[in-house]
Amino acid sequence: MVQHGVAPTPRKKSKGGQKLTINFLPSYASLNKLSKAKVDAWFRAESTSDGYKQYVREGKAWIAKWAESMKGSDGTSMDALDSSAIAVAFDTVSEYTPKALHAFVIYKCEIQENSYKTAEGIRSAFKHYFTYTHLCQGNFWRKNGTTGQWEGNPVFDLSYSSFHESLKKEYQRSSDSSHSLPMLSKNIEKMFAYADHACSSKKISKTQQLFWKAFVSIAFTLWTRCDEAINLTAGDTNQDNPEKSNNYDIPLDSTIPHLDCYMHTINWMNHLAEQMQHPLQKTDFIFPALASTGKLKIGTAVGHAEIKKLLEHFVSGIELLAVWPGKFTTHCFRCGGAQWCFMWCPDRKWSLKAVKWQGGWSPTESVHLEVTTLTRYLLDEVCKYEHGYSDMVMPSRSFEHHVTFMGDDAVHQSGLAMASSDSMTLILEEIRAKRVEIARIVSSFQPSQVLTTPGHVHHLGPNTNPLSWTPSAPLITDAFLGLSESGPGSRAVLHSDTVTDIHHHQKGLLLPLKEWPKHFKPSQYRSEAVKWGKIQKVVDKYYTAYGSNRQTFDQLYPGLSTKYTQLVRAINAT
Repeated sequence: MVQHGVAPTPRKKSKGGQKLTINFLPSYASLNKLSKAKVDAWFRAESTSDGYKQYVREGKAWIAKWAESMKGSDGTSMDALDSSAIAVAFDTVSEYTPKALHAFVIYKCEIQENSYKTAEGIRSAFKHYFTYTHLCQGNFWRKNGTTGQWEGNPVFDLSYSSFHESLKKEYQRSSDSSHSLPMLSKNIEKMFAYADHACSSKKISKTQQLFWKAFVSIAFTLWTRCDEAINLTAGDTNQDNPEKSNNYDIPLDSTIPHLDCYMHTINWMNHLAEQMQHPLQKTDFIFPALASTGKLKIGTAVGHAEIKKLLEHFVSGIELLAVWPGKFTTHCFRCGGAQWCFMWCPDRKWSLKAVKWQGGWSPTESVHLEVTTLTRYLLDEVCKYEHGYSDMVMPSRSFEHHVTFMGDDAVHQSGLAMASSDSMTLILEEIRAKRVEIARIVSSFQPSQVLTTPGHVHHLGPNTNPLSWTPSAPLITDAFLGLSESGPGSRAVLHSDTVTDIHHHQKGLLLPLKEWPKHFKPSQYRSEAVKWGKIQKVVDKYYTAYGSNRQTFDQLYPGLSTKYTQLVRAINAT
């Protein structure tokens, strides 16, 4: 009920808006037409669809002329093939369809001498044409024995497929690889240093120097393709399709000056404004064309040839190809930027998901294409390192390229082997040092009463008075506790602060017994172990049994201070 003088309250619209009321139901043909229009508009890029249509139109026109040329004066076919069936082979799928396609590709590649890329384009176009126009589905081409009809897609015919694969192999083996090497950070640093030197020596102009630094830093940081970078303007770069453009926030990065895209771009744009004598407008190209004199051609974007010429100049200037054979194209900055963010950036490495977004790789790409593309971009150098065999004849070649990343630890042994090797070295050093010290200990037992004259040596008997000794020459010296005395070939042994430390050290095994056969010859470690055991018994007897008391020790083993072997036997007998 509406009161007089009061306007009715309007109904709130639903969140989804008012639904469209349809009084009739469309036919399947109408729905299918809408579906086809949507597929044509969005399933493939417009340029790809146009290329496919061009190949099909060209194929139909050529096959009609070829079929006409096969007819004789009486209108009958002069060839083994039915000319009338060949003429409509692309309009009506039959057993003649793959033969017609085969003949068309032979003519384009063998007679006109087009490359394999032309054959690949024709195959892709007709595969799409047969699949969506004639509904030829399936990755096969065969004759149904029951119905007598041909089934599948004609591009999978055996004769045609064999010829296409042969063209592919010929192209792969005979053509030069167009794959570009990545431009790495260290090479850009050298390139910019060369640009600074060349500018100061008047080999290049200031404009060329700043132009190149800005172009390289943008291409490396944003992973731009050459045509994307050369068409950059001071305003919006994609006004026709703004939804397909990206906005990038580029910070100032003073930690790596040669990769500071912000600084190089600002320096160049300021210089460009000075050369133009007015602030940059939205339609002004950031990279205008460069004349041979180094001056700018305002209003014209720089071309591919000019960028390629500059790249060749700087690559040659730093002699990059001399140390890194290969090929550098304008795509090298995109590859290098991707590898930098994924593998080499010291602060933060990107995830694979972020790399795919930044690179613009579509998630709808086939698995094979995606893996191949990402491997070529991100892991090209790693693959070359791990699968390369250029150093097979070198004696220093590492056969474990696939174990660690870029061979970071290829020159090292495993942790256990390293520890075992170090322990073995320590044991041998200690044994040598102890043998020297034992000789010094034995020599310190020389009695003060002994007089040695030519032809006469006085030996002490069992009942002789105790040997005199000097405190300044203790049995256990500082060298015995810690470091061996300096001298030719002497090396430091493990440091010990107390007698207890050295006692525990002698009791322990630095090298596990199971590792001994790997590092010692049986004769070597047996003899060294025997020597070590004898030394250990003498030292332990002196410390543990007699509390380091020299007089007590001499009383129990009289006359044996200069007879090491007899001393060991006497200690073993007790």
